[in-house]
Amino acid sequence: MIRAKFAGSGKSFIGKHFNNLSYNTRFVVPHNMQKQDVPCDAVAQNTLFSVPVCKGESRLPKYDYNGYDVFF
Repeated sequence: MIRAKFAGSGKSFIGKHFNNLSYNTRFVVPHNMQKQDVPCDAVAQNTLFSVPVCKGESRLPKYDYNGYDVFF
């Protein structure tokens, strides 16, 4: 998993590079609204870790990691 605090640090660039090398990649974003800004497949953090957004909601189903080689 690659983490970077600031925009422009190369996460998207390296993600596209890994896709070109035939790795199946997925971007992890803080919330669902940011999924539309990512040029590749993306998943929200709460979905990845099966944590509900609202207090009192039941736990989300376990995320299926199969089929992905790299998470950004």
